[in-house]
Amino acid sequence: MVPIYSKDKIVFHSLLFSTIPDASDLYAVVRYDTDESILVNKVCVDVIQFLKKGHSISEVYALTDLPEEEICKLINNLLDSGFVRMINDAKVPDFYEKIHPWLLNVNRKFFKWVISRFFIVTSLLFIFSGICVMFLNQKFIPVYKDYFWSSDTFTVFLSIQVISIICLFLHECAHFITTKAVGGEARIRLSTRFIFLVAETENYYLNIVSRKQRYIVYLAGMTLDAIIIASTFWFLLISSHFHIYIGVMYKLLMVVVLIQIESIAWQFSAFLQTDLYNFLCDFFNQPNLYNNMKKYVYMKVRTIVKRASFIKFSFHHTEEMLNKDADNFNSLTKKEKSNIFLYSLIYIFGIIAVSITFFSFIFPAHFLYIVRGVTDLYIAVDNKNIVEICKASALIILVNYTNAIVLFLSVKKLFKSKKQISP
Repeated sequence: MVPIYSKDKIVFHSLLFSTIPDASDLYAVVRYDTDESILVNKVCVDVIQFLKKGHSISEVYALTDLPEEEICKLINNLLDSGFVRMINDAKVPDFYEKIHPWLLNVNRKFFKWVISRFFIVTSLLFIFSGICVMFLNQKFIPVYKDYFWSSDTFTVFLSIQVISIICLFLHECAHFITTKAVGGEARIRLSTRFIFLVAETENYYLNIVSRKQRYIVYLAGMTLDAIIIASTFWFLLISSHFHIYIGVMYKLLMVVVLIQIESIAWQFSAFLQTDLYNFLCDFFNQPNLYNNMKKYVYMKVRTIVKRASFIKFSFHHTEEMLNKDADNFNSLTKKEKSNIFLYSLIYIFGIIAVSITFFSFIFPAHFLYIVRGVTDLYIAVDNKNIVEICKASALIILVNYTNAIVLFLSVKKLFKSKKQISP
C-alpha cells in the first residue's frame, strides 16, 4: 500500500459515474481514457466526488464520517485501478493502455433515434411482418441450393465471402451506433474466436448506462440481421406482385437471406461468447453463466448416471476442473440456480438450432462445393486449362481448410480429455 496521509489531496484522471445502482446496490466508476472500472457503494462515490473537488483526506473524513483508514484503503484501491493521476504534486506512474474509440467528437444526439421506443417497436413489427411474408410465400423459404446463383462455383464462393463481409460490417455498425446512442463509445476491430477471424465491436463505458440500454446494444446486431431478412422478403414480394424483373438480383438476395440466417444461428453457438450470451449474462446477472451451466448439467446428470467417468468424458472436463471454472453453488441463491437451469434449456435449444442450420444449409452447401470443385478440376485437367485448374484447386482448398482445422483440434482435444480421465 502507498503511504497516504490525512493532509494529502488526490487528483484523479477523468472519471465517469453511473447514476443507477446495479442489483447489488453498487455504482460503477469508470476511467474515461482507459475504460477501467470498479464497483463501489454510494458512500465511496461521495468520497471520490469530495476528493475530486480538492478536499484533503481529513476534510473528507469530516464531511462523510467515514474513518480515515477506510478512505485511505479506498484510495489505494483507486491507485491499483489506475484512477489516481497525482497525490499532492507527485505524479503517479500510469501503466494502463489508452482506448481509441471512433467518432469520439460526434454528438450522441445524432444516434439517439435508434433507441427510441417508436423505432424499436416499428422494427420488431417490421421483422414479424417479414417472417409472415416468407411463410405465406413458400417460394421465398431459402434452401442451400440458393447459394449457387451462378454456374461458376468459384465465383459463387467468392461472392458469398464478399456478401458475408458486408453483412458482418453492417452487423457491427448496429452495435457501434447503439453504443453511441446509449452514451457509450466504441470501435470496430478484427479478432479471433476459436479458429475463426471475426469483426467485433469493442464497447466502452457500458458499465455506466442502465441494464435495459445495454440489452439494446447486445441485441442490435441480431435485430439488424432480422431487419435485412424482412426487407429482402418485402422487396421480393413487391417485385413479384408488380411483375418487376430483377434478374440475378433475386438469387443474390436469397444468398443474403441465407447468410443472415447463419449469422443469427451463430449467436447460439455453444462454444463462443456471442452477443446473445453477453445479453443473457447481463440479464441473469451472472458473468460466469456458461461454466455454471456446465457444472449444473454435470451434477444433474451425475445423479442419474452412476458411471460418472462417462459424464466427465462427455464434457471434456474432470470434476475438479468444473469446480475450478464455475462458482460455488452453495453461495448461489435459489433464483440464481433457476437462471442457470433456464440457460441450460436455452443452451440445448441453441445446439439444436445450430445443428439444424448446419445440416440444412452449411453442410450440404460445402459438400456441393467439393463435388463441383472436384468435377471442375477433373474437366480442367482433361482440357489442360491452367486457369480453371487453379480456380478449382483454390476452391477445394478454401472450402476444406476450416473443416480440416476444426477436425484436427477436435481430435486433439478428444485425446487430451481421454488422458485427463484415465486412471
